[in-house]
Order: sequence, then structure tokens, then C-alpha cells
Amino acid sequence: GTGFVASTSGNVTLGGTSKPVTTSPTGTFFTSITVPTVPGGDYLVGADIPSGGSVEASAAFEVVPQITLSPIAGRAGTNVSVSGTGFRERTAGRVFCDVNRNGRYDDGEPSIGVTTTLYGTFSETLRVPVGTPPGYYDISADCPIESSIEDSETFRVVVGP
Repeated sequence: GTGFVASTSGNVTLGGTSKPVTTSPTGTFFTSITVPTVPGGDYLVGADIPSGGSVEASAAFEVVPQITLSPIAGRAGTNVSVSGTGFRERTAGRVFCDVNRNGRYDDGEPSIGVTTTLYGTFSETLRVPVGTPPGYYDISADCPIESSIEDSETFRVVVGP
């Protein structure tokens, strides 16, 4: 940040997380702050310098839905752990494997229901169907159900042991 009172202590905040900072003799500072586990949406990053008063500056920060897969490759029949963060809180949805590769959920594709926590997270296991040919397949999160796909990651089906 720039334009703050020189050599002054304060705090930078995001989603309930606070980090102390001290400005330079020219009234600038540089810091990073870890994004807390929060539901998806818009949040303010605020700078309270000097601390204890009102927020002198703020900027918008958006938390977007994201999934991670483990493992990211395996044979047909592999169980894949799917973890999600940044989704709407306490929302029902589904995770599915797009075996026909058309970019959307279709009846008969492997899926599992999920419900996000108060913090917009979930963790479930999805099995890639036995008999799925080798190649790259999207595993996607549709949460809430029938909305657009919030995030997808690629799983690679391989041949062999």
C-alpha cells in the first residue's frame, strides 16, 4: 500500500484474518495475507493504518470455487478424492466424471452428492468407472445442482498396473 502515515503500525484484514504491518518512512508497506477458508464470494481487504481507527483503504477480493483431485491419474476403477473450497455455504451439489466428454452432467455418468460446510468446503470420493478407455476426463463440481459447473479438473485414465 502507499500513501499511509510514515513509520506507523497497523493491520491488514481479509475475511476475519488480520496481519500486522508497519509502514516505511515514506508511508508504504508490502505484505501478503493467507486467504482463510471462507465460502465463495466477494470480500474486502482492508488496511487500518494507524491501527484502532477506521479502515483507511480497502480493495475487493473474490474467492472462487476450486476443486482438487488426488490422485490425478490412474486406471479405470480408481477412487479419486475430490476436495472443494470456495463454494457457497451449506449447499447441495454433485461431483461427476464427464465420461462422454460433452462438458455437462448426463444421466448415467458417475456422480456423488455433496453438501458444503459452513465454510463452503466438501470432500468426497468418486470412482472412475471400470471400462473407461484411456484418456483425459474432466471431474467437475456442480454446486448448487443445475447451476453452471463451478470448477473442473482433469483426471487421466492410464493403461496397466
